Amino acid sequence: MVRKTTPINVTIEIYKLIEQNRLSFEENHDDILRRMLGLPIHSEKPEIKGEFYLGEGVSVPFGTILRKVYKGMEYLAEVKDGGIWINGKKYPTVNQAANAISDSKNQNAWKFWEVKRPQDSEWILLHDLRPKLTDAELAEFE
Repeated sequence: MVRKTTPINVTIEIYKLIEQNRLSFEENHDDILRRMLGLPIHSEKPEIKGEFYLGEGVSVPFGTILRKVYKGMEYLAEVKDGGIWINGKKYPTVNQAANAISDSKNQNAWKFWEVKRPQDSEWILLHDLRPKLTDAELAEFE
């Protein structure tokens, strides 16, 4: 089914609000506005398969979005095709992706990024996805 669309002009303030509500780079503006307004979404979205290993026992599915507000600007990255993509450039690690947008090359990427996997409804700190050590494992370090 082909739907007729009409371009609309919006202020930068409205455009930023629409973009802040984007759940993935595959989502178009019509879908975002429909979701924001509580209207049915009609777009066909391809199922994203695969996952990417970030390190330290953490893998996330393709379609995961990473977010960072840095110096007043919001940066979004998407996990897909075996990497972390920011503005069309692929980074092989969360550290390299963090360094690409920050002034410092000593960022702790695990505490730098917030993440929203396709199954998540809220943003969470990437650090919180790391496996937790059990009491027995902690005792080994004492």
